[in-house]
Amino acid sequence: MWPFALFWPVLELPHTAPVCVVMAVPTGIVWSSVTLSGVPFPCGVWQPKHPSGDGFVMTSLVSGVGVTGGVAVALLGLPSMAAAVALAASLRAGLPGVRALEAMSGDSLRQVAQFLGAAVPTVPDAATFLLVEAESPGATDDPATTLAEALAHAAKDTSGGNAGRAVEEAAVATSSADRARLWRLREAHPEAAAALGLVHKLDVTLPTAELAGFCDDVATEVAARWPPATTFVYGHVGDGNVHVNVVGVPDSDEVDDLVLAQVVERGGSISAEHGIGVAKKRWLGRDRSVTEVEAMRSIKAALDPDGILNPNVLFP
Repeated sequence: MWPFALFWPVLELPHTAPVCVVMAVPTGIVWSSVTLSGVPFPCGVWQPKHPSGDGFVMTSLVSGVGVTGGVAVALLGLPSMAAAVALAASLRAGLPGVRALEAMSGDSLRQVAQFLGAAVPTVPDAATFLLVEAESPGATDDPATTLAEALAHAAKDTSGGNAGRAVEEAAVATSSADRARLWRLREAHPEAAAALGLVHKLDVTLPTAELAGFCDDVATEVAARWPPATTFVYGHVGDGNVHVNVVGVPDSDEVDDLVLAQVVERGGSISAEHGIGVAKKRWLGRDRSVTEVEAMRSIKAALDPDGILNPNVLFP
């Protein structure tokens, strides 16, 4: 068992069409074929807004997405979390059809692969993995080619001095079944953690500049404090939302406080998708300013003068 886990496993796909593997080299992109395996699972969609659930949502946005072409999913092996953050930024700028950017540490992915009984389809010992989903611009365009061209652009960035963006290897899938198998490696993180025992789940947001440092440091600090612990770090690198799942620590608030303290120190949000609720109420004052908290109290009082709506959650 790895001391902590943070990212992405690879699958073998028996009795199905081959999945492409892309390797970035100084001269460009080299394609070869491999097979993967796993269990289909629905995919998620990256959202361009930084998520924050640490209080009231002052505005809401509903958007629709029209798919005009084919879809490809790639699992990239990278040398560091910083490389994943840099590559994600490059892909957002150069790949208009990008729909998902999911980062995971190498230890995490390998832990999930072990749980699934699967093999890692790219570089097995990569430090970090990045899952990318993108659609082609038109119905007749090949989504794998579109994605390969974007990766080739990233390779050119690497040759120009951005070594941190180097793509060590990537598995690319275009069929719905193969895409689902790659997504399964990302989506099975909570299941893999739960199989090890009681899970402390933290859902946080970091500024882009702090994202890689947080992902690297949080597992190291947990392991230093609780050596037997296993830490899964994964999330939506496109909007800075990170899920930290820790197993093998005391059933107390100690690990939560350690993780949230890092988030606040780095200027992040203590809650991204799941809100404050009851568990994080005592952290609200460190995460939001006095003015912001009072504004939320005023809104609560105006909309719920009798205190009957979700009483004692966030506010009395």
